[in-house]
Amino acid sequence: MAGLASPTSAEPGDAPGQIQRVDGAPVTPGADEIGRIVEEFPSDFSYSKFTESGDIVVAFAGSEPEGAREILESSGLGVTIVTDTGFIESDLEAPVLALGQEAYRSLGLANDVEARPDLQSFIVTVYDEDLDSTRLDEVERTLDAATTQRSSSPVAGFRVDVQTSEGDIEPTSWDRAGGTWLVNANSGNGFCTSSFVAKRVNSAPVGVLTAGHCQTSPTFPVKYYKPFGSHESYNLEFFSSTFASVGDAAFFRSPRMMDAWYHYDYSSGAPVRLVRDPVRDETVCRFGRVSETYSCGKVLATHTSWTRRNSDGTSTTIGGVFSVNTFSRKGDSGGPVFTSGSVGQNAVALGLNSAGRFVSNTDVPVYGDGARMWATRIKHAESLTGTRVCTAPGC
Repeated sequence: MAGLASPTSAEPGDAPGQIQRVDGAPVTPGADEIGRIVEEFPSDFSYSKFTESGDIVVAFAGSEPEGAREILESSGLGVTIVTDTGFIESDLEAPVLALGQEAYRSLGLANDVEARPDLQSFIVTVYDEDLDSTRLDEVERTLDAATTQRSSSPVAGFRVDVQTSEGDIEPTSWDRAGGTWLVNANSGNGFCTSSFVAKRVNSAPVGVLTAGHCQTSPTFPVKYYKPFGSHESYNLEFFSSTFASVGDAAFFRSPRMMDAWYHYDYSSGAPVRLVRDPVRDETVCRFGRVSETYSCGKVLATHTSWTRRNSDGTSTTIGGVFSVNTFSRKGDSGGPVFTSGSVGQNAVALGLNSAGRFVSNTDVPVYGDGARMWATRIKHAESLTGTRVCTAPGC
């Protein structure tokens, strides 16, 4: 459970950053017309492209929608319409995510990966020019097989081409991340830790995930606070919270842009590369702002619950959590849980801190073999809050 930490200074933050538009680049002829097609025919639109001569090609899942050709021809460009592709653009979102993650896993979490649709195929780019060609072929076969096996998917059978490129994927930094203090704006005290930056599904707001018991309703204003560097501090907006047998997770909206990063130590952070639930017996780590360091232990069970006796004689039982042989301190609640191999690199988001085991009637955590921490599985936290954890290079 979360308790009040020692008082934390929450200095006023700087003025909100502004995203500035860079003028001077001409609008691509035909782009506005294609934009209208996407907006007006979302249940029909498959893909679009420009030919080498600058003409338009637009594809639809079924027959050509009435009025579509007139919109495109108003651009003054040549127009080719492809019909009956069998898929719409939104059908590509989940396979692209899955392919990127499958490629990343196939490479042993060793390389940055980009996955993107290319008309009626996918291109997976591995950022390592020196990757062995045999290894590259193996990954390509694995991904090709994965798409072919999705027989019920609109994109089943899409070819997957794997290629290499130099460089790394890095975020365009706003210097705002998960793993920071959540502060009671009335008292100035830190009371919980944020875990990962997330985005509401199918909408714009970004923010941070934390434990649901940190605030079950908007009873006091909450601030984001980074206790180092810029010491940035600003109010967050309460969005949703669950603290019940179904789970323990909350989401606070940020009025400012944030990075797909989290802190795993006092001032050290890493980009989130992958989001998955934990595996039994794997070693994982957690971080909290009271501990101000990370601790690690083995996952004891992936599906369990914790029950707490309350002072009024009732009890609270929380499900949707996994248990780990490591300690946690009060105020660490809501903090990130991640793979041990991701300390400083290749970060894999696994969950968020829910509760810990303490010496009876004290705030002293149990250490050693008897140490125990419970954390909400990250996929479950996403489901409870209607969010998706952001992965590098950004939301």
